[in-house]
Amino acid sequence: MKYVFSAIYYCKYAFKMKRLYSFFCFCSFVFLFNGLSVSIRFLYSCVV
Repeated sequence: MKYVFSAIYYCKYAFKMKRLYSFFCFCSFVFLFNGLSVSIRFLYSCVV
């Protein structure tokens, strides 16, 4: 879970910095890495 939390932090940071390429690329990586159920919550956290 520690990895997921750090990933969420990075994702929000990239989004705030307007680095949309990094944002979507990293979210896609986490999506593939963590599996569907975790990734849906993660991507929701990214947007919210």
